[in-house]
Amino acid sequence: MKYFFTKFRAHLGRIGSAVLVFGLTALVLAYFLGVYDITFIDRAALLGSMGTPTTPAETETESLPDTETIPPETETADPAADDAEETETETTASGSTVTVVKESRSVVDVTNPSLLSDRVKSVSTVSSLTSRGYAFSTADWNDNMKLGKAQFGFAMPGKYTFRTRQTEKLEYVYPENDTEYYASYVSVTEQCPAVELYMGYILYDNGTDMLIIDRDGTVLLSFDPAVTFPAYVRDRNGLPLFCRWGWENNERVKLYFRLSDDGKYFIPSDYDPVLDDRGLSFDYPAWYGLSDKDSLVRVQEGEEMVDARLKEEEERLAAMTEEEILAEEEQRKLDKTVVFNAYEDQRIAFYKYGTDLTGYIFRQAYNFKNGFAAVTVDENRQEMYFINETGKKLLSGYRMYLKTDYERYVIESWRLPASYGIESIGSLYFDHGYVRVRKQLIDNYAYMTYDNVRVISDTEILIDTRGKEFPIPSGYVLKGYSCGMLLLEKDGRYGFMDYTGNWIAEPVYAAATPFINNLATLTTPDGRVGMIDTEGNIILAFAYKSITQASSGLVASYHEKDGWQVYKIMAK
Repeated sequence: MKYFFTKFRAHLGRIGSAVLVFGLTALVLAYFLGVYDITFIDRAALLGSMGTPTTPAETETESLPDTETIPPETETADPAADDAEETETETTASGSTVTVVKESRSVVDVTNPSLLSDRVKSVSTVSSLTSRGYAFSTADWNDNMKLGKAQFGFAMPGKYTFRTRQTEKLEYVYPENDTEYYASYVSVTEQCPAVELYMGYILYDNGTDMLIIDRDGTVLLSFDPAVTFPAYVRDRNGLPLFCRWGWENNERVKLYFRLSDDGKYFIPSDYDPVLDDRGLSFDYPAWYGLSDKDSLVRVQEGEEMVDARLKEEEERLAAMTEEEILAEEEQRKLDKTVVFNAYEDQRIAFYKYGTDLTGYIFRQAYNFKNGFAAVTVDENRQEMYFINETGKKLLSGYRMYLKTDYERYVIESWRLPASYGIESIGSLYFDHGYVRVRKQLIDNYAYMTYDNVRVISDTEILIDTRGKEFPIPSGYVLKGYSCGMLLLEKDGRYGFMDYTGNWIAEPVYAAATPFINNLATLTTPDGRVGMIDTEGNIILAFAYKSITQASSGLVASYHEKDGWQVYKIMAK
């Protein structure tokens, strides 16, 4: 027996080595066959450090002038791997309860945003996605899209900001005499983010210069943001515009510029603030507010036409007696109407195939979308209504009725937005069968007797193509409507409801931005920002200090440990 044991021990080392080599070979073969992966190593390191795993950059980088640099890092979450955490309790065999973490990739059923995951996972680079058949896209986000990390020939800033700036903050003023509220802009000092997006451009601040960089990382030019600034409008060709203040006819006016074809300098734009206006000014997609009827165009009355009209009115009055003129004025005061021919400013008409369709009667008029165009005239305190493609008034909120709980007659009408930034998104154009309008009720007696506008209520509503109101839940305020999603607020908490009435994100968030290209941001009560799509899927985990809106195929984020990052929307 001792003899056999001695012989076995002599071969034991060789047997062990063979088993080890065979086992390692099998593991390697299984890995390449896709049986398992080793990303659990990254996840363990991430959880241990509470930070972001970093990987070497695929390309050699160099710094832009005077810029604090950090190595490019894969610091964000893969859309397919981002998880939101929820908890549930389980009862053990002994009868005690334990808390169990349940993974979720959606915010649809999350009622406690503090449980949302702030685990930041790596994202595929743009080059990696391109090799897999993905291509850059400015279309609305869908299930066939991913965010790809953009890698440029320079590092992104590690700081959130390098300087402060003066900007105009919107405030609504509510007079104590119950007249209409109005928008006011107050100059405030704020931090200037080191990276901002503007209609597909990257605005890069290194603390000394403000640079305009294209989506591929090419530095186009530098500019002084105190002199030149984004206009938040596009010309009729969809090109983003910039502004400077100037003087015309002794009046201070905005002068519009676009980038030259090579992007190296600004050139004057032929942008017309009346006829090229899309209605709202914000970082909107190129298609936003464009007419879907090429045969219908807006035309502004020429100055010579105004002069001819005023002369015609003067001749008409000259042919009337004083008694006739007084009688006409009294009747117009009673009817609350004005004399069209007496308009002293230029009006707008719709032309169809080069022929005047409506006459020059509109004070404001916006492009046709889905068969409707929003317009105003001077009658009925410049009420807003919608016309159809024949020029006929189709939808109007103007009516007078007895409001029983008020015990007075009231006049109801739809008004234009009080302000024209992203805060009024959803106005003017139908989207998924609905449009946002301001519904205002005023006291009929005060108005008809004393010409005094006494506001009873002024609320934001959604109406469908028949004028029927969407049933917004009681107590909630409509803060935005886009991509078929209502941004609702109650008691300082925000959430999203879709146009069918389903909550996509419960109203438990401290802040939210409207959906643009089917992407929006939410902020948890503890200040973590994440990005979701219209299904509630988490696109970027709730781990960031800042995430921009989608901007013509780009998104940018700031993470305190990893600095700024730019992503491209990639579609397959």
